Order: sequence, then C-alpha cells, then structure tokens
Amino acid sequence: MKKCKYRMKFLLAVTLLIIIPLVPLTVSKIQNNQLIGHLQVEKIKNERLDV
Repeated sequence: MKKCKYRMKFLLAVTLLIIIPLVPLTVSKIQNNQLIGHLQVEKIKNERLDV
C-alpha cells in the first residue's frame, strides 16, 4: 500500500512540474490573441472611417 501512495505523490509532482511552466505560456498566448483581435477591430473601424 505504501508503494502506491508514493507512486501517486510522484506522479502528482511530475504532472505539476510539466503543467506549471506551461501556464504562463498559455496565458501570454491568450493575451496575444486578444490583442490581435482588438487590433483587427480597430483596423476595421479605421477603414470604415476612411471610406
């Protein structure tokens, strides 16, 4: 039973080590997508004003 307990802790630790570095990348990617979307909206607004 003890081996199983340690194995679960080990798997949890490894999973966290893999996931934690990915979180900032995911957040920055989402922010970039929002920024690109906002810029596209501004571009469309400007094009409408120019016409």
